[in-house]
Amino acid sequence: MSPYKQNKLDNLHQRIEQREGKLFDLERKKVTQLRSLNYTLKDVENNCCKLQIADNDLENIPEAHDEVTNYIVKKLAAVKLDINLPKGSIDWSHRVGQRLRSPGGNRAIMVKFVSSRTKVDIMKAKRKLKATGIVLREDLTKDNLAHLRNLREHTKVNNCWTVDGRIVALVRESNGMDRKVNIRTGRDLSTM
Repeated sequence: MSPYKQNKLDNLHQRIEQREGKLFDLERKKVTQLRSLNYTLKDVENNCCKLQIADNDLENIPEAHDEVTNYIVKKLAAVKLDINLPKGSIDWSHRVGQRLRSPGGNRAIMVKFVSSRTKVDIMKAKRKLKATGIVLREDLTKDNLAHLRNLREHTKVNNCWTVDGRIVALVRESNGMDRKVNIRTGRDLSTM
């Protein structure tokens, strides 16, 4: 092959390698952006202003046929939590799950507040419900609920809870000290 053709062929190979490198970099950047968007989507889902109000004793929040759950939520907040919810602070609320046929079987109430501030205030005051049998839980995504259940069974985890849909765990270190860890993915669980 003539030196001219060899030089031209070498230039073509060099340009192909450069373009393959750029393509590889673009693909890596795309994967990184998709992961970032996935985290952002999960954060948006988790930061929604929704709460579940469950009744462990099945007597404290009785269910009536034609009840107004917004009124039940406002009354619970005022009487048990000392929080007066202004008009329009609840976007919607309703009972969740299948209607129970047995007497005294009450379903949980799902409520979505207009403002995340209202949800935070109620979650801070939930300690006042400790002896009542009423439980307030954040409405978690399916993934976060599974992560939370796995954490509760993990041997190194002393305690775990959620804050604005994010999972926080107290993990026992090898030196005996506890460390707070934010759990965002299943990979975070596997590294503990």
